[in-house]
Amino acid sequence: KLVEKTKELREAVAETTEEYDNQRTEIETNVTAQKDMVTHLEALIAAQGGTEAGNKKISDMVSRLNAEVPGLSLAYDEQTRSLNLTTDAIGEMIDANQKAEEFDTHLEERAELLQQRAEAAAVAAEADEMLAQAEGKLQTMYEDGTEILGEASYEYGQQQQNVAALTETYNEAAEALAEIDDKLAESQEYI
Repeated sequence: KLVEKTKELREAVAETTEEYDNQRTEIETNVTAQKDMVTHLEALIAAQGGTEAGNKKISDMVSRLNAEVPGLSLAYDEQTRSLNLTTDAIGEMIDANQKAEEFDTHLEERAELLQQRAEAAAVAAEADEMLAQAEGKLQTMYEDGTEILGEASYEYGQQQQNVAALTETYNEAAEALAEIDDKLAESQEYI
């Protein structure tokens, strides 16, 4: 039971880490695409601004950027063939949104890791208690070695296996705690 809990916990930590690494990669990919759109928009205005077809393409790209970048409110003036924001200002907004999204991602990951840490601590405590009981029973059995050799040998072997399994579970739970603590320390940099 505890072995399964520990394995599930370690898998959950790995999944959490992978999920949030993927989210951060997706944020970076989106930012790159948004900055590429701004560069393309600037070139499009210079090359085709003022024509009906060009203005339609520019208007479509402005709409896409507004949909992609929260709070952008970008507009194109067909008469002056200019945007209401400089490309530098648009880039700064994209960067600010990226930082905000990354911050939110780190906060969410940290909350999950803290919950997983609490679960790992509970498993470790339960395994430690069971280990102490098993070691005590093993010691008692060893000291009471006057029982029938066959029964005592069998029980002793069973307890040794139990102690070995619980020791492994405790060690895995302790490793999970250390791994979660490392992840929490990494996320602390962003908070």
